[in-house]
Parts: sequence; structure tokens; C-alpha cells
Amino acid sequence: MTWNIEGLRRNIYNLKHFLGIHKPDIIFLSEPQVFAHDVDLVMKYLCGEYCYSLNSADNYDQELPLTKSRAHGGTMVLWKSCHDPYISPYPVSTSGFLPILFHPPRSPLSIHISVYLPTLGQESQFMEELSNLSCTIDELRERHPNAPIFLRGDFNVNSKIKSRNNLLDYFSDEHDLSMLQISHP
Repeated sequence: MTWNIEGLRRNIYNLKHFLGIHKPDIIFLSEPQVFAHDVDLVMKYLCGEYCYSLNSADNYDQELPLTKSRAHGGTMVLWKSCHDPYISPYPVSTSGFLPILFHPPRSPLSIHISVYLPTLGQESQFMEELSNLSCTIDELRERHPNAPIFLRGDFNVNSKIKSRNNLLDYFSDEHDLSMLQISHP
């Protein structure tokens, strides 16, 4: 499951309700908007049913919570606790994406990346994050050449913005990616 949650704290009950009904094994969240030091308080509402890894900007700037009243953006992956021994978050130096390695018993390794790229008006940050993502994919392919890679989340590419569309097309061609557009109401 992939969800641009636009604030984990304000949508935790919606997430809990959805998880209770559908019971997905892995959830990829874009824009959880929560600081790393607050995530445990929010996740307690899921009663330990899911493990998680949060990639927020304060992981790279420890003083950010002292200067900003709330978190922005970020990426997060949740997985059922039974999968915990088989999931390894892959370290990156940005909150714009979060890769995990999933290697369940008697199954091949797969790589999943939760993505949330900067919004319109932040073009230099968008290009930097897309470049970082490209380098990370190259690195993961070099380390795990047979593992499929799945990218999920919000690339913040609007069909009306040609420059971002061209960059995403180039990125997709460079990495031989297939895109699946999923619209939402």
C-alpha cells in the first residue's frame, strides 16, 4: 500500500482504521510530517502490530525541531511485525526517499523505495533529490543486480509542468523504469 498521508499525527486514526480492515503487509507513506523524536508517540496507536522506519529531515539536522514548529515532508515505511527479521532499511542521506530491502524466507530479495520529492517552486531541491535517488538506485543495482526495485510515493510531478515531466521521463529512461499512474479522488 502507498499513501501520501500528509501528516501521520493527524491521520493516525484513519491509518489504524485502514490497517484494521485491509491488513497490508507493507505500507509506504509519503509526507508523514513528523519529527523522529515524536514518531514513537504517534506509532503507539498501532499497538506494536507494525514496525517502521522514518526518514525525516531532523535525522540530518538535529537542531531542526528547535527552529521549526512542525515537520515537513519525509518518507516512512511500516511493515507487519512478523516481517521484521526480513526487512532492512537502507541508509541514505536525505528524507526525500527511504529504501528497504525485503528478503523473506524462500523468496528472492526485492528493493522498495518510498518517495516524496519536493513540491513545485523548489526546483533545485527537486533536481538534487532526483539525482540522489538516481545514485542510490545505481548503488543498489550494483550491490543487488538481480533484485527488482519498486519505487512508490509522490514524485510531485504535475502533467502541466513540462520541465519536471521531462526530468522524470529522463530518469525513467535512464533506469529502465515502467510507470504506473494511480490517480486518487
